[in-house]
Amino acid sequence: MGFDEQADDFDKQAGLSHAAGVIIAQAIMDCARDATDPLVLDIGAGTGAIGYHLASFPVRYLGLDLSRPMLEVFRTWLNQSAGRALLARADCSRPWPIADHTVSVVFASRVAHLLDADHVVRQVLRVCKSGGHFILGRVSRDSQSFRSRLQRYKRARLAEHGIATCEGARQIEQILQKCARSGCTRLAAKPVAEWSRTMTPQQALGAWEAKPLLSSSVRAEQLDAGVRADILSSIRDWAQRALGDLDQPRSFRECYWIEGARVN
Repeated sequence: MGFDEQADDFDKQAGLSHAAGVIIAQAIMDCARDATDPLVLDIGAGTGAIGYHLASFPVRYLGLDLSRPMLEVFRTWLNQSAGRALLARADCSRPWPIADHTVSVVFASRVAHLLDADHVVRQVLRVCKSGGHFILGRVSRDSQSFRSRLQRYKRARLAEHGIATCEGARQIEQILQKCARSGCTRLAAKPVAEWSRTMTPQQALGAWEAKPLLSSSVRAEQLDAGVRADILSSIRDWAQRALGDLDQPRSFRECYWIEGARVN
């Protein structure tokens, strides 16, 4: 299942604005400005919040995602008339379906924590041209925002059941360290877009209650229905005590960061 059941509402809960997508895509393509007829490989393309804008550049674009419904959302607004953009369903935890040393930019947004670090590095080194770039994107938010507090509490409850979750920033750091040890040149992290969001704690809790607590289907198998219900109930009880009115809209800032490595 993975993200299948989230496809229709994913952009409302976790998506990026059109303006942010444009800015992020430009920052990514700046890395390929010297490439001739660049090929961009988007790992975990999802609904295309960034991929749509990458595909609008004069590049060949390939977006991969395991979720067919997510890709169908992407296809509804992707203009493929030029024949230089392609979406394909693929399990990115397996070898990526693309030839060796053909890719100018590998991009992965908010997906690194779902994949094995060694596998990602092996595939990047295999598919990238010499001089190609591997760019990882992530969203950060104020550590004291209600969403950050909810996330920390959820991780703590999962840990009590022996299920460790990895923050995206920590997994990205692990991947990039492995890239550097493999001879790649590390690229410094930089913020490229910032915005404000407003939502209620009830909306955040409702999204969790309507989908798997864990995005990875392998790890999700460790949670039986009873344990899942217990964790969700505990999170809601904590939120009512710690946050007060769950229907009160709260605003918070989010920032999109990119960092990566150059394949030598």
